[in-house]
Amino acid sequence: MVLALSLLAALVTDLAADLREPPPQQVLAAVHGGFAAPTAWLALWHGEAWICWDAGAPGCWQRLELAGVVDIATLRAEFVDRSTLVLADRSEAAWLIVRPDPTPRATPWSTSPRNSPGPPGCGSTGVLPIAGPASPGLIACDAPPGEGQCVRPGRTLRLRPASPLRLRVGLELRALDDWRLPGLGSSAANGVQLLATIGVGLDGAWTGQRRERADLQAQARPALRTLPAPRSRGPLMVGEREALRAVLCGGAT
Repeated sequence: MVLALSLLAALVTDLAADLREPPPQQVLAAVHGGFAAPTAWLALWHGEAWICWDAGAPGCWQRLELAGVVDIATLRAEFVDRSTLVLADRSEAAWLIVRPDPTPRATPWSTSPRNSPGPPGCGSTGVLPIAGPASPGLIACDAPPGEGQCVRPGRTLRLRPASPLRLRVGLELRALDDWRLPGLGSSAANGVQLLATIGVGLDGAWTGQRRERADLQAQARPALRTLPAPRSRGPLMVGEREALRAVLCGGAT
């Protein structure tokens, strides 16, 4: 009898402890916006892709309409800026998601995205995407980048703004022999004629140039790089890590 009462008391104690402790929160497979969109997340929840453009805004999550268009199982993504996301899958196609439209737009993007949704790390963003009751959510975290990471500094690019207008200016110089002037009868003269032409048109390749310009700007932004694990031990490990940091990030920490 005493043993039964002890087992019942232990069971009640464990059940009370389970009720007091909240269940663990499931961190979703996701892609962070990086330096291009530091407050943005793309996460997979219940087999669908959800996007949050601004992690600080309440109810920021929006479901993307990818069914029948993009293969979620082989999804790759990359944020171009705070309002543009590029998607790709195992096919050669690429799609744009432009805020706030959740519908993908087919586009001949020059560089295929390389980031697949996976377990995200808690870096300087301070939040992680988690599973929620009706949509993904966010949970606060605090884990700055460790010694195995460095920030590749950005590069300054001097790119001309992409514009569909094309202006053509031309000068033509003609030498005229036996030039007969109106009103002078049959008299002729020799001279030089200068013609100036100005042409304005629309360039059909403007959209491709705009995409290439955005791609170059994304590659030139600062980026967080993960250093390979050092192979050396002891004092040589510090020198090897500094060499890897110099190669991947130009010596930046």
